[in-house]
Parts: sequence; C-alpha cells; structure tokens
Amino acid sequence: MTCWDGFGGVWDGRPFWVGDFNGDGRADILFYYPGDDNWWLGTHNGSELQWTFAGNTTGFGHGINDGRPFWVGDFNGDGRADILFYYPGDDNWWLGTHNGSELQWTFAGNTTGFGHGINDGRPFWVGNFSRPDRTEILFYYPATTTGGSAPTTAANCNGHSQVTPQGSATVSTTDDHSGWGTSTGWTRRHPLLLSRRRQLVARHPQRQRTAMDIRR
Repeated sequence: MTCWDGFGGVWDGRPFWVGDFNGDGRADILFYYPGDDNWWLGTHNGSELQWTFAGNTTGFGHGINDGRPFWVGDFNGDGRADILFYYPGDDNWWLGTHNGSELQWTFAGNTTGFGHGINDGRPFWVGNFSRPDRTEILFYYPATTTGGSAPTTAANCNGHSQVTPQGSATVSTTDDHSGWGTSTGWTRRHPLLLSRRRQLVARHPQRQRTAMDIRR
C-alpha cells in the first residue's frame, strides 16, 4: 500500500468512517479534515487505496467535528452507505450521499419536537428495525418511566430523504426489570447491545438478560 503523506499526520483526531459510499461493492474509508473542511474518500483498487476529493462542508461552519454525532448507513435505500449527522445548534439533520464523484448534502429533517439538543447522552442505534430496504435510527430517552414501558423512538428517511419519526417502537421484555429502578440512569448502569434479531439486549449483574423486540 502506497504511503501517502500529502494529508499530513492523519492520526490527529480527525474522524474516519467505513462503508460502501460509492456503491462499487467494496468498503471505502472516508475522512473529514477540520483544517480546511474537506472530505476525502479512499477506495481500494485491488492493490492500494486511491484517494479522491469528496467535497467540502464549509457551508455548515468550520470544524464540524465539534461533538455533533455522525452515523453511517444506507438511510435513503439507494444501496450506498450515506453519512448522517445531527446539529444540536438548530436540531437539523443532514444526509450526505456520494453521487459517484463527491458527497451531496441534503436536509434530512428537524427534531425540535423531541426537545433541543438531543445529543444529551441518550443512546442511539442504527439498523433495519422496521423495514429491510434502508437503515433507520433508533434512540432511547431515559425519562422517569418505570417497569416495562421504555420511551423508545425509531425514525427513517422517507422517499424525500427526510428523517421521519415512526412513533414509539413496541417494546416487550423477556425478563422483568421492575427492580432495576427508574429508567433515569438505567442505560448508564446496564449496557445495551443491538442483536442481529433487531433486539436491544441489556445485561444486569443479578439477572440473565432483558431483550426488547423492536417492531413497527
């Protein structure tokens, strides 16, 4: 693999993501450089990585690796990996899709209805929760509810590439967690994992596990 030093010391904290962004059936590597707000895509040609310019996001402000969350998945169902981010400043979501030459950014919705600044520590997951043709995003809000009812919400990109809430996901438990206390702080004490069967699995030190089935 060719040693490419034109980017400088790329281990400086700039973010990297992996996915099939250009749709060629191979995983690519995408990174953003906050120094000039350029994006670069590395695609393996069979012998080495070939780096191509993938766009610039100065229009979103300088240094967008400021803590706003990013997710990778096929959110619009076109068979390519996209990159989705949420900006807590205005609660807008933006979707970046590679058009074969660079990333094209489109407005993907606003979640002010969930409150301002939802990157407040609540957990998010991506996966095919209610439909097999595209990636969806699921989050859990640790409010003050108790027992088997958890305020969990799933959303996906509709035909207009907008993040649209699908209402509260149906949650069923295979074990009682009423003794775990209120859901406030619950996710901090009991790690949640996403299984292949679209379940959120939590492990408790005194119990085997609790699985929450995510259905539409």
